[in-house]
Amino acid sequence: MDIYGGCFLHNLCDENDPDNIMVTRLFNEGCIQGIQVVVKHPSVTPDITPENLKEKLVLPPGLRAFIHLGAESAGVDPPERLDMMGTYTKKGKANGHTWFNWNRETLLWGKIVGEILTAIDHGTGLDDGIIGTTHPGYGWSIDDVEGRERVIQTFRALGPQIALENVPPAVDKFLFEHYEHEKFDWPFPYYWGYGGTPEDMAALLKELPGPRYLIDFGHLTVMCNQAKHPLTAGRIPDRRIELDEIVCDYMALPHSDICHYGGHPGNFPHDLHGFVHVMPPSPIREALRSIKAVCLEIHYNPANYDMVVRAFDDFRKVIQ
Repeated sequence: MDIYGGCFLHNLCDENDPDNIMVTRLFNEGCIQGIQVVVKHPSVTPDITPENLKEKLVLPPGLRAFIHLGAESAGVDPPERLDMMGTYTKKGKANGHTWFNWNRETLLWGKIVGEILTAIDHGTGLDDGIIGTTHPGYGWSIDDVEGRERVIQTFRALGPQIALENVPPAVDKFLFEHYEHEKFDWPFPYYWGYGGTPEDMAALLKELPGPRYLIDFGHLTVMCNQAKHPLTAGRIPDRRIELDEIVCDYMALPHSDICHYGGHPGNFPHDLHGFVHVMPPSPIREALRSIKAVCLEIHYNPANYDMVVRAFDDFRKVIQ
């Protein structure tokens, strides 16, 4: 299995950037084979353009790259329902962008970056042809038909090179504030994460040409926990509480050769990273072993290189 670290686009365009130095060292020492690159709205990196990206990139030969197109942390939500982190309001709306254009420009820029990296031999090299992924987005509820149609239209426009990632189905304002330790100005107390159950992901894939999705195993655990939690269980139709069934049903859908893993968050009903040191249940371990590449979505601190290396060692114990 190939193991990918993570960074942002601007990190790869500066040889003196601490994250770039860390990535290069991890690659040269055999800790990683690739990097997942988060690409936000082009206004975040105005000096990087499609015309000059090839010249600006500072990458060791052979390093593979996979793109995470901007999602919640970039103010992106195709259904235009939930500005989860308030990023669009602060960066997009405040600068005259409509939310529709902010979403479209962010996602298309990420796809362009992925295409350029692939063209210069920094793609994944995997057979599925997928160069990146992003989240489907959020609706008022699972029955938000207009929001669902916007998701479908967005991924039709992006094409089969971009995979849908499963997200936890229930986003609850109370739980979100509790685990994030801050207040959020949301117009609605809870939302539906499209593709957050096997049935809902299957329904989305039926609407898309050449569909594939990317499986995030941490999100599967969160989904299972939400199906048991008193605040969220009632909002998840066809709810499952057995992780082995959930993993089996998701793995049966057409998924990419690369996946996400941020560790096993135990009983948390909220998306949390940084649990790579926790041994996950056997259904997740077995599923991970069957996939060709994984993006480890954990917190990378270039100031503590030994801790980063230890995180990769912890993951290798998971898949042994």
